Amino acid sequence: MRGDAQLVTRRGKPVVVIVAAVEFERLARNDRAVAPGLVEFLRSMPYDEGHAKALEVRPKARLRDVDLSS
Repeated sequence: MRGDAQLVTRRGKPVVVIVAAVEFERLARNDRAVAPGLVEFLRSMPYDEGHAKALEVRPKARLRDVDLSS
């Protein structure tokens, strides 16, 4: 409660850090503020002109005739 984080170890290796709830909320707010939204993430992806053209020239699938009368 003094504000110091507590490190928990398992077999001598750090596995968990315990922090005050107020500190956790502050860290979570900062993390959300830094992380891009889905739209920004997708816009940041590299665009491959050749791949886009390959998708445009895909052959159209032939539609099947389906009898819905019965």
